[in-house]
Amino acid sequence: MNQRQYTSSVQEVLQKLENIFKNQSGSSFSKDSTIARVDNVIFKCSVDWISQQKVLTPVEELELIDELCMYLQQQKHEYVRYRVFEALFSMARESAQMYRREVLCKLVSLGIAAKASAVLECAALWMKSCDKSHAIHLVMSLIEDYCTLQKNGTIELKSCLEVSPRFCCVFTIALTSNYTMMARDRAQAKLQRFPELQVLDVVQHWLLTEPTLCFSTATQMDKLWRTVIKATQTLPDSLALTPLDGL
Repeated sequence: MNQRQYTSSVQEVLQKLENIFKNQSGSSFSKDSTIARVDNVIFKCSVDWISQQKVLTPVEELELIDELCMYLQQQKHEYVRYRVFEALFSMARESAQMYRREVLCKLVSLGIAAKASAVLECAALWMKSCDKSHAIHLVMSLIEDYCTLQKNGTIELKSCLEVSPRFCCVFTIALTSNYTMMARDRAQAKLQRFPELQVLDVVQHWLLTEPTLCFSTATQMDKLWRTVIKATQTLPDSLALTPLDGL
């Protein structure tokens, strides 16, 4: 499959997913078969255990991330946008789970650089509705991209507040879940670890600029967020609604 064919295949699968979630009339078989195509065509992970799992080439991966970012930005229907995002990156599906998560990290990193609010909004709800270990992994990957690898990357992170306050709020929730600064034995109350100074600088900027940031997930709780969170509230280890417990 050449590059043009791969891009066309990605667009075809995205369109099929969009039609399923727009119409809400497709059979479960149709949805399942399309999800299988997501793993097989987009991420090149065959459901046939005999087949050797393939990995996207760097060029294909870059093209995929760019295509997804553009699609999410152009998709005006918020519900459809998130459901397509969830279909691509749901951690409830084991097929190519870790690889899909890595692609997600790169997509969100691009979303920050491109100030793509649609990508960051989807990422925020994804972090809130999955196991917090996945959310923390995403946040730590972004910290590496913007606080470790880039000299002035914190400027990009700080600007996220203007693009998606809810993303910044959930980002902070994940940070407070990871950097507890307490030993597992709370009776000892020993400091465990600190976040990097650049990270503290970013969070300080967010909170000084928008003091109500910690409540953004609650005050901006729309129908989509209520629906998704209600459906996933039984997860045993998801993120809290606000970062206050960890501050």
